[in-house]
Amino acid sequence: MPIKILHPNHTEVVGTGYVLLTTPHTTVPVELYPGTIVEDVALSSRACAVIGKNNPASNEERIHAARQEITERTSEIVKENGIKCVLEINSKTEPGLDILTNQGKTCSQETANLILTLLSKSFHVTIDQQPQTHETKGSSAPTRNLDPQYVSVSIGSDELAMSRDKLVDQLTELVGLLNVRLGFDPARQPTPED
Repeated sequence: MPIKILHPNHTEVVGTGYVLLTTPHTTVPVELYPGTIVEDVALSSRACAVIGKNNPASNEERIHAARQEITERTSEIVKENGIKCVLEINSKTEPGLDILTNQGKTCSQETANLILTLLSKSFHVTIDQQPQTHETKGSSAPTRNLDPQYVSVSIGSDELAMSRDKLVDQLTELVGLLNVRLGFDPARQPTPED
């Protein structure tokens, strides 16, 4: 099992592969917090993850500091582990899943199509309809080239509540497919000791 490291503002899962799962520090109601899904996916897929904590009582200064800490740690993990794709998971109040790639500027068309195809098997999915909700404002999306690729997936409240197991299974499968597509070979990579 991958190693979990607890920090004041986030939890880090040490894993393998070229995909990094993230979720920002949030102040949403607990039923909209995607961190537990991200943790389950990271543990199931043995992927690295940076999981922001949820604290609805946080003030603006603490929220900003926590988001900055998560962004910095995400950048460090990308550099240290050769991460090729950052998959950020957010929540939203509306049903369905939204895939955000900034109109293809933060990931390849091939990656976007893989994500869309896999997730649309079980969920209503839209791609690149970019409403800025309070849930996505803390995004750590890079504003540079495709190294690493960056995709944000916003999950609706209905899916968080009623389709949790299916979400975890589909996102775990997605991480595995992305790792294969990005050239990760677990037989050649060292893994954390169980």
